[in-house]
Amino acid sequence: MHDTLGYVYVHLGDYPHALEHTGIALSICPICRDYTEQRIEILYHMGQAEQALVELDALLAEAPHYGGNRYFLRALIHQEMGNTQLALRDLDLGMANSWGRGGLLFYVQSLIAQAEGRHQDGVELLQRAEATFFRDSGVFLIKRRRRPGWSRLPR
Repeated sequence: MHDTLGYVYVHLGDYPHALEHTGIALSICPICRDYTEQRIEILYHMGQAEQALVELDALLAEAPHYGGNRYFLRALIHQEMGNTQLALRDLDLGMANSWGRGGLLFYVQSLIAQAEGRHQDGVELLQRAEATFFRDSGVFLIKRRRRPGWSRLPR
């Protein structure tokens, strides 16, 4: 139940409560990788990207396969820290470890396009991200829409 409460609080934008309940869930089931991933995502949304990256690196070292979205999240963190080469590497690793080719993948690609001055490509990739995000991943898009220059996407 605590993992679900954590999930709900994430989507309400109440990250301290989300972290609290996810922590309780992890104390009950420390080997549950989904809870660990949720904790990492919460840390990222709380502005603790460096700590999220440390925990994400540990999770990926422990279980490197079949979790492409974890690589896409790490790519996002790397790109936001200004390291496009590591972001591109993680996008490739994510695609090799997932059937999914939407959502966060397109979101990070939109960041890279924007950083490279390819604004139209960035807008199109962001639209693809928005169209393919699972409904529970919308917090990334909410954050993205708050960035300057991205508030008026063509529909």
